[in-house]
Amino acid sequence: MRRLALFLLIVYALTGMAQQGVPDPAGRQRAVLLGHRYVASYKDIYCAGFVTREQFPRGNFVVGGRSSPEVTHFGRNETVFLAGSDYEPGRRYAIIRDVRDPNRYEFYKGQNKALEQLGQLYAEVGYVTVKSIEDKYAVAVVDVSCQPLIPGDIVIAARDKGSLVVEPRSFPFPVFGVPLPKQHGHIVMSSDFDYMSGTRKAVYINLGSNAGLAPGDYLRISRSYDPATMSESSLITLRATTVDDTQHKAASIPRSSLKNWPLRGVGELVVISVTPGSATCMVTMALEEVQLGDIVSRELER
Repeated sequence: MRRLALFLLIVYALTGMAQQGVPDPAGRQRAVLLGHRYVASYKDIYCAGFVTREQFPRGNFVVGGRSSPEVTHFGRNETVFLAGSDYEPGRRYAIIRDVRDPNRYEFYKGQNKALEQLGQLYAEVGYVTVKSIEDKYAVAVVDVSCQPLIPGDIVIAARDKGSLVVEPRSFPFPVFGVPLPKQHGHIVMSSDFDYMSGTRKAVYINLGSNAGLAPGDYLRISRSYDPATMSESSLITLRATTVDDTQHKAASIPRSSLKNWPLRGVGELVVISVTPGSATCMVTMALEEVQLGDIVSRELER
């Protein structure tokens, strides 16, 4: 029995190693080990979403599809109808959705205000190709479905974001000892409104082309111990006692002193797309969970 268990354990380990880098059913390439070169998948780049102050006309939008009204959510290879004008047969269009977090929960103080200052958050829902114009509507086929298309989703011209190759670091990632440059920002929100993120997750930061960022740039993710910037969950933990019953004289550590503790490096981002005041980034490396409110700054050496 022990030999059988050992054999199954070895087979399981080898199978897991063989699957690294193989696309999963959702179309996302599995994350590879730290330090390896890999090509970001199409969905990593074109389904990441963005935050912008740019205003998009709402006159062009999805009204339904071939199986309406019984079907209200449309996926890849399905036919949809587009209201509006200026459509061209054979041309590709992006489907976007202005989204909001219905909970309005702030993971860190000032998060909602920071997001509002950046503009509107948009999800990239999918991509369609117009096949024909029938009366007042365009008939299109869904080429890529990042998530189901629904009536009301906005139609805009597709934009070429190019491709992205994530390069390995040339030396180990330093956790401490990296000074914070004067120009830095924060992670304001992540896709799907998650408060914590790992590798291959899209996040949105309050630095953009006005700060000199461009697609392909790498950013360091750091975290402060300052209670003023901590999440509510961390503050609850901070209030817990650190005194041990065996201590003869317990030390008194002022909470105000934590802001002077060294910054802790937690990971790395790569820029996918930029607007003047914001950028969509992908987490390429994380030593621990990446959180909303974490500090981001340009990676000068890697």
